[in-house]
Amino acid sequence: MLRHKRVVGVICGLALSIESMQASGFRLTEQSLNGTALNSAFIAGAYGADSTYYNPANMSLGRDSDKWEFEANGTLIYIPSFSFDTENRDMGINVEASGLSGLVANGHFCEKDGHSNKVNNKAEPGVPCGAARVGGYATTTLQPVPKFFLKSRAYELPLGMKTNFGFSFTTPSGLAMQWDGVGGGFLKDVSIAMMEFNPVVSIAYDNIFAFGAGVRAIYAFGDFSNTLFVPKSMDKSKCISAFWRSK
Repeated sequence: MLRHKRVVGVICGLALSIESMQASGFRLTEQSLNGTALNSAFIAGAYGADSTYYNPANMSLGRDSDKWEFEANGTLIYIPSFSFDTENRDMGINVEASGLSGLVANGHFCEKDGHSNKVNNKAEPGVPCGAARVGGYATTTLQPVPKFFLKSRAYELPLGMKTNFGFSFTTPSGLAMQWDGVGGGFLKDVSIAMMEFNPVVSIAYDNIFAFGAGVRAIYAFGDFSNTLFVPKSMDKSKCISAFWRSK
């Protein structure tokens, strides 16, 4: 009978572990050095300065709970330049025009009903047309991502209790890229970032039980340059266009 109780106890323990692993999926694990190396396996076992981010209750537990600890690290995101081609989504290329030929017909012309007036540089009205494919490229991206973690030493409280405090500063997401060419000209420079500041405190009783709590402040911002092209049909064979760039 005792053996069966132990088996049930092991099964319950595994079930609790599985629930913990599912819950950790909501947090980005690759923040500290140990978190990057061990991923989700590090969540419950964080006892250093980075416990302020992963498991604040652990600040007051373990052999190093009475020591100040600080960790600063960073990630360098490197994306090499690359080229691509895509369908042009600028409706300005579909200007109203009749069947043309020669140099005047260079380009992609469509009537209002979405049928082409030109195939292989020859005027052939009535052929369905699609969006033109255009090329673009992205320049090399080199993006630093800093992170900081601080844990205080333990301070004694009445009734055999002690407390620690600390904070974490992380950048859980963000990237800056520059696009160019016809395919990337609509969105030239893109920069999106998120910063998270998380002050925490923990209270432990006799290295047996610990409770942690904190406040999380998240600030997100973005910046991009937008280019807008506006065509204007003058008549069946002429079209002028203007563009406007915002920051």
